[in-house]
Amino acid sequence: MSSGDQPSWRDRRILTTLLLVFLAGGALGAVTMRAYVHQRLHHAIAYWKYPDIPVSYDRMKDELQLTPAQCGQLKSILDDMVSYRRDIEAQVYSFQATGKYRIMAILTPGQQKRFEKISKEMIGR
Repeated sequence: MSSGDQPSWRDRRILTTLLLVFLAGGALGAVTMRAYVHQRLHHAIAYWKYPDIPVSYDRMKDELQLTPAQCGQLKSILDDMVSYRRDIEAQVYSFQATGKYRIMAILTPGQQKRFEKISKEMIGR
């Protein structure tokens, strides 16, 4: 086969195929993000648990008969708490992922499969 028989990167069919693959991947990623991930990442939590009892803004506002100024301060405090909790959860997730990656690096392929199974059992998935 001579070099003239090989497809060139300038071939429109190759460029069109690559463009379609990337567009399809982007569309699939956007749909997945919108349907599953986005809500979990950006959903505003209007309550926190102490320790297992949900405490909501609306409940506190009504039952404590808060003034408008107190309502504003409470919202700010709850927003700070939610933001802080998300930061901590992100750090924990990163720590767990790093640990899992380091464990996987020392295992054989067979051990890696068993480790994945054990990991899923431990987190209840």
